[in-house]
Amino acid sequence: MIDWMVEVLTKMNSSGNTFFLSVYIMDKYLKKGPKAIPPEKLLLIGTISMVLASKFEDVQPISIPLAKKCLVHNKYTEQELVSMEFEICTVIEFEFLVPLCTDYLGLLCSQIQIPFIISRSAELVLIINRLEYNNYYPPFEEATSALVLICKNLNQPALAQQITNFSGIPEDLLEISIIGMTNQLYSYKLNPAKFKLVFRELGFNFESVDEQKLFRFTDPDLEKSQVNLINYV
Repeated sequence: MIDWMVEVLTKMNSSGNTFFLSVYIMDKYLKKGPKAIPPEKLLLIGTISMVLASKFEDVQPISIPLAKKCLVHNKYTEQELVSMEFEICTVIEFEFLVPLCTDYLGLLCSQIQIPFIISRSAELVLIINRLEYNNYYPPFEEATSALVLICKNLNQPALAQQITNFSGIPEDLLEISIIGMTNQLYSYKLNPAKFKLVFRELGFNFESVDEQKLFRFTDPDLEKSQVNLINYV
């Protein structure tokens, strides 16, 4: 479900925040809503979670008619979609304004001079980390860990230390998160078949296992930026 949400929101040109808020809304509903949910209803729940998140985060939000036509392919009526929208809002008590890991990622990047290739790679780490349903960390810790992981991977130890110092998070705690994220990345790096469509939509693929860098971007400028950072002394 979550990899499908990545694919849909990327095609819809939604923001990164839309994806993370969508997952938050869906998780909140699944935890607080009905205990027994039929598997076939997950499509409806995931779709409306994206519709709600898009209303908060996107300039051109996903409408109910568009969701009916393009997301669920007329499997549900507009009334069924609206009813689920009301149900989710009620169950989660309209709790939409929550800090997301991407909010903190933006904060860190604005406070510290972080190259775009690092922030983009860190966002990909956060997305891949979210593909594993139980692999969650506090949002600020998650954003910091992703940035530090990428800085170390791209031969930027001084910047990694600067981010760590700025965050105020103990290094041993960050290291636990980084190890968890690294294991997640290598799990998908070695067995990526299930998520090939996600990789294509996000404009990257995993580099070969023996390479230092984690990602190979389809955008040549991003690829060049990675090489420049790795080779910079």
